[in-house]
Amino acid sequence: MRLQQLLPDVGVALRSKPTCVTTVQFLHSLVFCPASEERDVALTMCAEHIAEQACDLSTATMVPLTESLATLADHWTVPPKLVLALARQLDIKRYDVRPGILFRAARALEASGAEAGTLRLEPRDLQQ
Repeated sequence: MRLQQLLPDVGVALRSKPTCVTTVQFLHSLVFCPASEERDVALTMCAEHIAEQACDLSTATMVPLTESLATLADHWTVPPKLVLALARQLDIKRYDVRPGILFRAARALEASGAEAGTLRLEPRDLQQ
């Protein structure tokens, strides 16, 4: 309930240019906020900020982010720009994660609206 009351202030907070990681943390918290027009506006603003600065994120941050986006995609349209930015960065940084981890991200990105194969998987990514 408290988080929902803060939603109108998201734009003000993002104008202060928080780090991309801070914006990701805020987006993660919105997973637990009831669906509403205000939440969708806040999510979209966060998504735009993250898409612009995705190169600053580690794979350890991006993989859980893709999973949060997949959860949110049930009631919100994840912007394709964000999905593609994350897929590009995960592809570039693929060797920063243990084998099998990118499979989770690829599955989550597809649940968020990405076409199958947007995040190209290698044999090592399919290992458990």
